[in-house]
Amino acid sequence: GTFVARVQGRPDRISDFFREVEAIAADLRDRPAGTDEVQRARQQQLESIERDRNTNGWWLRRLRNVQTDPRIAGVIAVHIDDYRGITAEELQRAAQTYLRAGTAYRIVVTPSAAPAAQPAT
Repeated sequence: GTFVARVQGRPDRISDFFREVEAIAADLRDRPAGTDEVQRARQQQLESIERDRNTNGWWLRRLRNVQTDPRIAGVIAVHIDDYRGITAEELQRAAQTYLRAGTAYRIVVTPSAAPAAQPAT
């Protein structure tokens, strides 16, 4: 799996973005999230999954290898229950395992300088 954080903003503020992401990661590592915080995040994710499950695309992506890998059907069956069962302690352990300081892979895409205007010929 991956953790992804994205922002669209001014290039001169990118260091602020990385500083905030690092602070959030440190907070997740250092203290378990509150019950309300976990519930709000979980509910948002569950609503997104429910919306997605109503589309053909979701089912096509999930079922594409179900004939050759029977585990896929089992994963689909417990997908929502797995999200419902996630605890603050599990989230903290995941953060401690995967959100280690100094290990993030960063990609920054910024615009190049505008080309100089060419005189009309």
